[in-house]
Amino acid sequence: MHTRKLSLPIPAWYAAGMVEAFAWEALPTRVMNRLAQRRLVRVIRHAAMHVPFYRRRLREAGVNPSDVRRASDLSAVPLTTQEDVRSVPLEDLLAAGTDLSRCRMDRTSATSGSSFNVFLDPHDQALADAVWLRSYMHMGMRPTQRRMLLSVPDPYVKVEYKVRLRKILRLPIPVTVSAHDPID
Repeated sequence: MHTRKLSLPIPAWYAAGMVEAFAWEALPTRVMNRLAQRRLVRVIRHAAMHVPFYRRRLREAGVNPSDVRRASDLSAVPLTTQEDVRSVPLEDLLAAGTDLSRCRMDRTSATSGSSFNVFLDPHDQALADAVWLRSYMHMGMRPTQRRMLLSVPDPYVKVEYKVRLRKILRLPIPVTVSAHDPID
């Protein structure tokens, strides 16, 4: 029997993020909670090892990242406010080795009064896109339905991966209209 490796015209990390977001909700609650705790531990340890801002914050609070094993251990982790984040240079907030040219910049919703920039690496971009798609589907929309997106042009957003994936799946490509376009 001859097997052939299929090469998708989309990056593997993008497909992996999409699969991860949809697979997550199918897990039993017990398994989901256990995985969430493992991820939490990984995030805290990664931040302590690779992000100068969080390494400093944890050290100043006397928190050893290896002591954080579950959600109940979070009380030892110092809270971080928007002001804390805004008061340090961007380089202190980035993990070592982060290539900003590969990241997409999003802005927070400003529900707290002011928004700020958030940078998503390629895997997190795919995961965020999948979470939105899953949300649309829970509201009754189907991937095959057309929708119109009103947006401000963003030089950081790379939509070619989404377009290619939608073409592969034979889904309609949404029409994006800039909020700066003149009204006819």
